[in-house]
Amino acid sequence: LYRYIGLISVFVRSLQKHVCQLTLEFELSKTDPMLLPMCEEVITSDKDQYIFLLFEVIRVSIEYNDANGKEFRSKGGSRALVDMVSLPSTRRQSLKLLQVLILLDGGQDELVGLLTIICMATPQAVFLKTDILHSLNRLFSLQTAVKETFREIGGFLHVMSVLTLLDGSLAMPRHSQWLHTHKEDILNLVRVIFHTFSIAITDEPANRHTFMTEIGFFSLADTLSLLGCFSTDNTTLQQMKMDFSGSLAESQELDPRNNEFNSYDAFTSEFTILPPPKRSLPADSNIQACAECFQHLRDFALDILSSKTDSLLLADYKKRFQGLLALSDRVITYPGALIALIKLIPCIPMMHNNATNKCEILPSYLICNEIPVNTLDDLSYEDHWALFLQSSAIQEVYCLMNSETNQQIMCDEGIAGILLKYCGPA
Repeated sequence: LYRYIGLISVFVRSLQKHVCQLTLEFELSKTDPMLLPMCEEVITSDKDQYIFLLFEVIRVSIEYNDANGKEFRSKGGSRALVDMVSLPSTRRQSLKLLQVLILLDGGQDELVGLLTIICMATPQAVFLKTDILHSLNRLFSLQTAVKETFREIGGFLHVMSVLTLLDGSLAMPRHSQWLHTHKEDILNLVRVIFHTFSIAITDEPANRHTFMTEIGFFSLADTLSLLGCFSTDNTTLQQMKMDFSGSLAESQELDPRNNEFNSYDAFTSEFTILPPPKRSLPADSNIQACAECFQHLRDFALDILSSKTDSLLLADYKKRFQGLLALSDRVITYPGALIALIKLIPCIPMMHNNATNKCEILPSYLICNEIPVNTLDDLSYEDHWALFLQSSAIQEVYCLMNSETNQQIMCDEGIAGILLKYCGPA
């Protein structure tokens, strides 16, 4: 009935009118910073509540109704909704309506519009990009046909461009263009990008092939290395001659005669157990950012990105032991992600305090050969955390390789050559 009497057209014209008004207000707020918080707040006045009532009546009209959805799209309604996604005050409601349209018939035009927004937006628009990618992930879960459309319109390259635009965003000291963007928000965007890739290729062989040919895990590792949290001065893991006199048992106050300790010691007998640092690591540390990237790559390799997993910086002995045992029982789904993790292990930054008490990132071979460090006590706590992260990453790779199935999978991927190339000197 709405369609026959022309109410759909009325809804679209009203929507377009409010798009113009809200866009003008948002542009004016950029010239007057005092107005920006007002534009970003959820609209609550009676006048502006009309917009949300309009959203609701449109949703009721087009949901589960292909004819009304096509009529709404033909009148320019979907274009107006895409334009409203860029406005913080109406983003959530417009994304919900776009989801309804896309679920009707695949919504190629709407998907192209959303992907265009995340590519054209400024690198610092992390909230906008995060919200759009969250919406895409929900669509992938609700309708698998959307994954096919995503592949056909070049979705993988669009999402990869979002990660590429984060170049230098996590560097310390912060670059001027990133001073007003929190590291936590950037890392959250990186996490959502990983989720988008993972969900898009799950149970979709064509999407997996496209991802491997258009993106690939080596390219993903190279892009991660440019975020700023990794050191680009060193690409191979060097040997560090150091006396790790502080034993794991002493650091955790464990009895070496304890069966659980002996099991863990036998489980990891091929490498040195590094005790965790006593001083906690700041949340905005580059080491913390590196650990999160490693965690995403590990979870991607095991196809468990949707599950809650432990960080590689977990210092609790018992929880870490349980986590390593759990890893040894898992089958690697995407071996390329684990190869990317190994490639990035040498890029964990090492810090050294010089005579002026300033910190500078140094290649690990300088730490090995030129800086006189003989024990863990000679290292700064950040260097200690960097070594702990390296040790944790290597332990996890080692534990995953305990399975014959995983050994075969990784051998087919060429892990022997990768280890010699990136970790041979160590």
